[in-house]
Amino acid sequence: MFKLNLLHRPEYFGFYIEDDGPSNHWSDETGKESNKKGFATIENGVLIRVLSEFSKIPIDIEYDATELAISQPSRWDRIVECSIKVRREKILFTSATDARPFAVIDVAKGRFRMRIYWGGQHSGTDDGSTADFYLVQIWPSDDVSTAIVKGPEVWPRPEQPWEREVRLQRSGEGAS
Repeated sequence: MFKLNLLHRPEYFGFYIEDDGPSNHWSDETGKESNKKGFATIENGVLIRVLSEFSKIPIDIEYDATELAISQPSRWDRIVECSIKVRREKILFTSATDARPFAVIDVAKGRFRMRIYWGGQHSGTDDGSTADFYLVQIWPSDDVSTAIVKGPEVWPRPEQPWEREVRLQRSGEGAS
């Protein structure tokens, strides 16, 4: 098994996992889908929404030739499975505006399954810092389905602890 541990400063609350093929077709619709579901897929990639825009986030990547077991489900706020088609023997981890990927995994051409984990999704603080973290597992598979393994179907940016306090105060529920 191949493992890679990264610290990444996300741009625009997300990052991409995509093949190194010509012109992946990200659109306004995939952006809307990611805002609603926390991720969006195209045949050759996935857009992952993250909690942080300012804090560096840990992203762990695991790759194996066979399906990987689900990792400590109670640790994660959400788990999703989806697929990616690789046309040029590389899977890239990219940001919205960076010209170069922040990680590259060499793989064979073909279809792969990805299991994406979101953790620390309620860790936002008043100063905008976060402690969110992510795991991406990848293995060869012809399965092209998308499945929510853990968490709700709709996953907008989770309400943060300080936002909950403000909401409760405004509604009168937080008054003593």
